[in-house]
Order: sequence, then C-alpha cells, then structure tokens
Amino acid sequence: MMRSFAAFVVKGRLQAIGVVAVTALLALFLPPLAYISGGTVALITLRMGPRQGLQLVFGAVLALGLLGLLLMQNPLAGVVFALLFWLPIWALANSLRRTMLPGRSVLLAGLFGMLVVAGFGFGSGDPVAWWQQAMQHSMAPVLDGLPQAEQQQMLQLIGEIAPIMAGTSAMLLSLSLILSLFIGRWWQAMLYNPGGFGEEFRQLRLGKNPAMLLLLLLLAAGFSGNAFLAQNLPLVVLLPFLLQGLALLHGLVRQHRANAGWLVGTYLLLFVTGPMALLLAVAGVVDNWFDFRTFFGPKGGADDA
Repeated sequence: MMRSFAAFVVKGRLQAIGVVAVTALLALFLPPLAYISGGTVALITLRMGPRQGLQLVFGAVLALGLLGLLLMQNPLAGVVFALLFWLPIWALANSLRRTMLPGRSVLLAGLFGMLVVAGFGFGSGDPVAWWQQAMQHSMAPVLDGLPQAEQQQMLQLIGEIAPIMAGTSAMLLSLSLILSLFIGRWWQAMLYNPGGFGEEFRQLRLGKNPAMLLLLLLLAAGFSGNAFLAQNLPLVVLLPFLLQGLALLHGLVRQHRANAGWLVGTYLLLFVTGPMALLLAVAGVVDNWFDFRTFFGPKGGADDA
C-alpha cells in the first residue's frame, strides 16, 4: 500500500502538491497525517532534487492557503506550516541527498530545535511565564469544569512543567522533522532500493567532531548560570544521540539475528520510562568513539545480514 502511495506521489507535481496540502490540512484533526505531508516533501526532494522540492513547497503553500481561506477564512496557515515544517524538512532532505549521511541530517534537525529554544530564551521575555499562560489559556474550558481542588492541582502541574515546555516542544519539532525525513527515505527505498533504508538507518552515526561539539554545548548550557537554557537545551541536544543509540540497537539485533522482542521491549520502555532514553543516548555518545557495532558484532566485524 505504501509503495503504491509513494509511486502515485512521484508521478507528477500536481499529485504531490495535492497530497502535501490536503494531508497538512487534515493534520489539524488527525496530527499523524503531518508526517505524510512532510514525508512527501522529503521524497520529492530526495528523488527529484532541491529545486523540485522547493517548487513543491511553494505550490503546497498556495494550495493550503487557498484551502484555509475557503474553509477557515485563514489563508496564512500554509505560510506558517511551510516555515515551521516543510522548509526544514526540505533542508534535511537536501542535506541527505548531497552527503548520503543521515547523521548530518539528524544534526541539522537538532540545530533547528536549538534555534527554537534560543528563540524562546532570548525573544519572549519570560518564556516560562509565556508557556504557563499559554497552557492555562488552552486548557481554560477543562479547568473551568473541574472542582476547585482538582483545578488547583492542574494549575500546579502546569506550573511544574512550564519551565521545560520550550525544550519539549523544540525536541518534538526536531523529532517530527526527522521522522518525516525517514518516511520519505523509506518510500524512496521501497521504490528504487528495497531494503536500503533499514541498512542506512542501522549505520547512522553522528561522528566524533559533531558529538564533541554537542557535548561541549551541553556543558556550556549547564555552567551558563541560565536556568532556562540548562533545563531546556539538553532535551534537544540529547535527541541525536538517542537516535544513534536506537540505530546501534537495530544494528546489533540485525547482526546477531536476535529476536525482534529486544526492539519491541526497548520502544515500549521508551514510552514509559525516562532512564531508557538516557541510557540509549549515552550509548549513542560512546558509540562515536567506541564503535559498538564492530566490537560486539559477529567475529571478523562483518555484518553478514
């Protein structure tokens, strides 16, 4: 089914523009469809080149703007979506197309997330107060319907999570960009290089110099004396290492032909406990110097899969 969908998208510009715009609009009601929209941008950019990808983005902006005007009297929706989502995905796909190094694109997604954190930290006055007010405003209908005691508990919870909301939102944006890129790459592999996406992901590595730079950035944030940066920047900086840790795990499971339950269990733990994410991130950090795939791989270090 996905292969047929990808083949349909690459057949012509109008099909691609329609898919990108319509899925973006429907994502307002079903958010996962945003990945289909972004994945289409990535696929066209990877397959057709940056010029075609950029033309697709501009065409989708116009189409989504028209749909927004007709259905919601808001033609700016497409512009906002392009700036925050489609253009960064286009940049990630263009980087991957030129370098053939997915680690570079992951780092670029992390950079976009860091810029979001910096924007909140230096451009919004008091970012914690801004997030607290924004969450209270968005949850006002729910809060008004709660008893006084539960309302106070909810307000207290909002106050507790507001200090890290900038980093959390930036991390989720970076992750969404990466997932959209990977979906586009997966579709491209299904059409032109079956099995290629899995092999490419299992070899994902950031590299020693970028890893060292990210670690220095973490240290700088921790010792900066700026509580906002110290709390929020690590959430974005650790994401590329987490993805390398996952790629490492996938690689070792494939090398040893281990049971897929190792992967299923790991992903389940990622959703229910924070330490698993930190453990994978640490493994991703160390892997840049230690190369676990070779050390723990089959005898001779070759991947016979």
